Amino acid sequence: MALTKVGKEGITGISNSSDATAITINSSENIGIGTGTGSIDSKLHVHGSFRQTGATAPFEWTVNAGAADTYKLNAVGFFDNLLVATSTGKVGIGTNSPPDDLSVVASGANAQLSVDRSDGASGRTVLIHSSTGGQLQTTGSVPLIFGTADTERMRLDTSGRLLINRTSASTVNPHSKLHVKADSSVSAVTLQVATNGFEGIAFLNANNSNVGSITVGSASTAFNTSSDYRLKENIVDMTGAIDRVKALAPKRFNFIADADTTVDGFLAHEAQTVVPEAVTGTKDKVDDDDNPVMQGIDQSKLVPLLTGALKEAVAKIEALEARVKTLEDA
Repeated sequence: MALTKVGKEGITGISNSSDATAITINSSENIGIGTGTGSIDSKLHVHGSFRQTGATAPFEWTVNAGAADTYKLNAVGFFDNLLVATSTGKVGIGTNSPPDDLSVVASGANAQLSVDRSDGASGRTVLIHSSTGGQLQTTGSVPLIFGTADTERMRLDTSGRLLINRTSASTVNPHSKLHVKADSSVSAVTLQVATNGFEGIAFLNANNSNVGSITVGSASTAFNTSSDYRLKENIVDMTGAIDRVKALAPKRFNFIADADTTVDGFLAHEAQTVVPEAVTGTKDKVDDDDNPVMQGIDQSKLVPLLTGALKEAVAKIEALEARVKTLEDA
């Protein structure tokens, strides 16, 4: 090694055995390594790669010149391409050629990128790419929130419920997996089919069998429930329909939430004694928190009974008309 002073600028160089300048200190006290007598623009200017060694793997920072310069940080002997930055502004972790502004490539089957907070709060947001597909999820008791224009629009809560335009599930039916709240004077859900006459929504039972649908036509909508004869057995003609209809007690009333509107209908528990298949729930039932679990009625299920009663009434009318005609003809 030789210490020399080079030129009138006061540049001092430490030369190697081949007399090439290895380390240079200029008059501004900037240090250049491998820069020769060239410009030294910062306090430490390294031309080529440099390596920092530790107890285990040394770290190495290299510059690969080419069509687009690539700057690489490697854990030598352990992990190549630990961090890569290109002259086009792309950053890669685990990849020598990042295709996007930020690319993460794992050496194993799963690639995982997480975002966490430094205040010790529970949970973090994780982006995962695995053999089963791409995943975006959170850990801990943290919901996954989606928004636009600095406003929350949708969230997936920690119970797996999808909430649209609301931040918490409805207390009326909290176990539903989809909760949608409309804005003022706007539909909550809009559904359009690709071809008129096809199902817009299909309903499947727990055995994965189709038991109903909503079909959208060119000018109307049909609400369908399964009724194919191949699904049924023990088929007999209905009898006693008039007596059952007489046992029904239709009422006029208003709902408490809509005091100004009077409607025709039934009290669910009363109709349940006559047509139990038309009513859901149990009279006066409450949940574990003592909230009422309201009964419901599908009034369309009364149509077969009403049809049967009407047929019986028509038969009686026709029989009476025949008797009257016989008497008139006598």
